[in-house]
Amino acid sequence: MRKLAGLRVVSAALLTASLLLGITTVAVPPARAVSVSQAYYLFYRRITSINANCRWSGNHYLGYHGIVKLSPYRTYKRVDDGETSVGNFIYDYYWMDGFSTAAKDEYCRHNDYVWEYFGAHKVRRHLTQIWIFSGGSYLPAGNIWTPWKSYGWI
Repeated sequence: MRKLAGLRVVSAALLTASLLLGITTVAVPPARAVSVSQAYYLFYRRITSINANCRWSGNHYLGYHGIVKLSPYRTYKRVDDGETSVGNFIYDYYWMDGFSTAAKDEYCRHNDYVWEYFGAHKVRRHLTQIWIFSGGSYLPAGNIWTPWKSYGWI
């Protein structure tokens, strides 16, 4: 109990010192938290409604503009997941990670105003490519896609 009381005294002293010195903390708005965490840069687009150059050189963050839906979903990576064969058919398996939404930020990029998009809601789908061996070569016989589903990949 004595050790706990000592921690309270130290904590109170640190809090008082920080207030006296004018140390403040800045809270990040909850909507911004998605792009502050592990960021997956997707793409950028020039803001065509602004017909002026940025006054800064290089890249500068200007502001957060919320979460936007992506249509079509943006594929982030495609991974080969194996192959099987049955008779004259070959089945190639893949899975794709992507995003259904993105955080939209305004940046100054090399003197242009741009929207930069960072992946927010993670999704995954699977692809099976079917090939048939005919006449000495493999011919495409179709693709089977699963729907996009929420997924917590890293």
